[in-house]
Amino acid sequence: MISDNTEWNSILNVARELLSGFIFSDGILSEEDMRSQISKVVPIAERFKGKNSVLMEQVKDAVPGALYGVGTNLVFRGWYCPSPVLDITIGKTSRGRLRKDTPRSTEQDKIPYYRYLFDEKKRLICVCWCVNERTIKKEYLLYFPGYRLGITYDDKGQLSAFTIELWEKHKIKMILRCLFHFYYGTPEELIVERYYYRNDAIYKMMYDKLTRPDWQEHASHQSWQFRYRVEDGYYTGVATRKAGDKTEPADEDYWPIKIRRKVGDNVDDSMERI
Repeated sequence: MISDNTEWNSILNVARELLSGFIFSDGILSEEDMRSQISKVVPIAERFKGKNSVLMEQVKDAVPGALYGVGTNLVFRGWYCPSPVLDITIGKTSRGRLRKDTPRSTEQDKIPYYRYLFDEKKRLICVCWCVNERTIKKEYLLYFPGYRLGITYDDKGQLSAFTIELWEKHKIKMILRCLFHFYYGTPEELIVERYYYRNDAIYKMMYDKLTRPDWQEHASHQSWQFRYRVEDGYYTGVATRKAGDKTEPADEDYWPIKIRRKVGDNVDDSMERI
């Protein structure tokens, strides 16, 4: 769903300005850096409010044959999470598995599942998060050269989250994801993931999360740096470092990756189809 709509492009320009606040270097993002972007998040959210029905009309053109994701845990978008390494980095997370048929009723009673819709170019354009055959949240995806925007609404049509992805030559460079309070509609959590490559492989990810930015006394900023070991074209180990530590981890610092993930494997290749 590439939009040549003037309004969507205007929203993209605001999103670009938001991303410009984050320097693409090894620099640490302080709590002040994260908090300074919140004032730019709100105007974007205001532009998305009330657009649920408009985006729903565009999804009606989705091609038949949805796919379903089950068994996912703590990875947004489930199987089609845009990060190639997030599920092999953070403990107790999983993309789950993909299937072509609707989960059976017994499975629906136990766990939520995803329903994925695609356009004629096989690009992911809508992600439905379902429980007991009921859609709880729905995310619409808009495509632009080098960027992808994700707008999520709850079952009442209220803005729940938005995601900005920055891509360069089909490689994910940054993911900014903001979650909004279900009642007040204010930013509840801001997550920024920055990816760095060496010989086409991700060798480092910077992960920052600011929670409850409006609550000064309860706000929490967390910052991690993850380093990756690559052997024979596969990610084989992950090491955690302090955010500002530029030293190379020793062999004993890496813990083994249980999921076999090949370098360059992007589960969601939609950005290659623009």
